[in-house]
Amino acid sequence: MESRCLWECTSAEAHATYPALETALDSEVCVIGAGITGLSTALHLAERSVGVTVLEAGEIPSGGSGRNVGLVNAGMWIPPDDIREALGPEVGERANAMLGNAPNEVFALIERHAIACDATRTGTLHLAPNHRGSAELARRHEQFQRRGAPVELLEGDACQALIGTRRIHGALFDKRAGTLNPTAYTRGLARIAAQAGARLHTHSPVLRVERVGDAWRVVTPSGNIKAPHVVIATNAYTRDAWNQVRRHFFGGYFYQVASGPLAGDAADRILPERQGAWDTRSVLSSIRRDAQGRLILGSLGRGETKPATFSSAGQTASSATTSPNWASSTGNEPGPVG
Repeated sequence: MESRCLWECTSAEAHATYPALETALDSEVCVIGAGITGLSTALHLAERSVGVTVLEAGEIPSGGSGRNVGLVNAGMWIPPDDIREALGPEVGERANAMLGNAPNEVFALIERHAIACDATRTGTLHLAPNHRGSAELARRHEQFQRRGAPVELLEGDACQALIGTRRIHGALFDKRAGTLNPTAYTRGLARIAAQAGARLHTHSPVLRVERVGDAWRVVTPSGNIKAPHVVIATNAYTRDAWNQVRRHFFGGYFYQVASGPLAGDAADRILPERQGAWDTRSVLSSIRRDAQGRLILGSLGRGETKPATFSSAGQTASSATTSPNWASSTGNEPGPVG
């Protein structure tokens, strides 16, 4: 059975090639990692006329930035009160405000630069599969409302209408959030960062970073960048011993499988307004639909360990047996889930 990344195959933003670094360059800032964080950093610097060079070990995108769930969330797994407690009142509330405004920034960026990434802004649903989950959502609801966030706690018929099942006890509806195609969004960020003046180099893994006077030298197999400022945006893909960021992550896996486009009653009933959703379990599951109406299910684990019938059963259930089987996955590498 063929397995392909759905996000790559349905991305309206075309794949672009960027040269490997094969010379010595000077730059005001060197960004290591061309995922969403690194590319957004490069874009915003370039828009302020700061000379910036981005180094990426693989393609753009090649990791979790292009293969995550595609949720544009207004917060974290950690509730806002817990963030405040961990960081202190001033920094914690500043972090909460930034997280709450993040979807505004993302969707404004998409609109301003016409990134073709199937963005929707119909909100997200945090699902409670049991009574314990319902209590957790009630706690989050109170904390968000106290901060003026447009969130709603759904139960009964209201919950079923947006999800399509009564097996969910309740849902926290966050109207700030939405969904997108993560591959298309990441490719779009690369495109507009390059247009703004950022220099992008793929297939240029960083071997080491060394101090040279009042600057840094970032060394790759075929070149190097000398820069007074370095931004390490390797996130959970940090592997090399020189990069101390690796100490702050542990490896995890997340897989997704997609059906063919839903039709008939299933299309009308299951996530009819296209909210992205995930649940409160420690080993969480995600559920959403894409722009063509496919149902996409995900959870923690490695997709390659699942039998072929695991994917094909989902397709059969979608009543779209003429469509191919798809795997839309963060891959068999540790990576962030978004």
